[in-house]
Amino acid sequence: MAKVNNRPESEPARGHDRAMLAAQALMQIRKGKKIPQIASKLGRSPSLIRTVLEESEVLAPSWPFLLGISQADKIAALKSKRKDGMSLEQLEGETGINRRKIAYMLRSGGVIPPIGQPAQIDDDRLVAQYEDGFSLRELQEEFHLSYFRVRSILIAKGVDLRPRGNPRGLYREISAGTPLGRQSTPSSTRS
Repeated sequence: MAKVNNRPESEPARGHDRAMLAAQALMQIRKGKKIPQIASKLGRSPSLIRTVLEESEVLAPSWPFLLGISQADKIAALKSKRKDGMSLEQLEGETGINRRKIAYMLRSGGVIPPIGQPAQIDDDRLVAQYEDGFSLRELQEEFHLSYFRVRSILIAKGVDLRPRGNPRGLYREISAGTPLGRQSTPSSTRS
């Protein structure tokens, strides 16, 4: 466990320790270090480093620090970098702002971060495999889709879904008129 001033990381920085942490972080900023690098070196979280720097009213408005500026200016800087193609993880790594907070800030600024790239799905292959007896769960794994998405594609393609819990191919046998249940075996006669 990393230590700062002989204190374990889990112990909060208060009073003089907090001021010392801010001073150490400011020295690192002057050396050109980014907040996540500073946090790693000092054994603290990036959000704590950012917080103590903001509490100390450190003015470093340029990218990637965004310290001492309004929330609107932070959002504008994040929007600009996001439009340049930076992912939430990259923004977090540069600024030290938690990616959930970045996503919240971007949403409040009118930018909706994409969840992911839409997958190119071969619907016809998905339907063919379902009709060959694959279950929805098997298709979910093979196509890397959610269960609901697989089901929605099949319904949109007009596929009659099998009842839940049927083993592979049983539905075809039922609809073809094959008898259900165990095969009857001749019973032995008692003497």
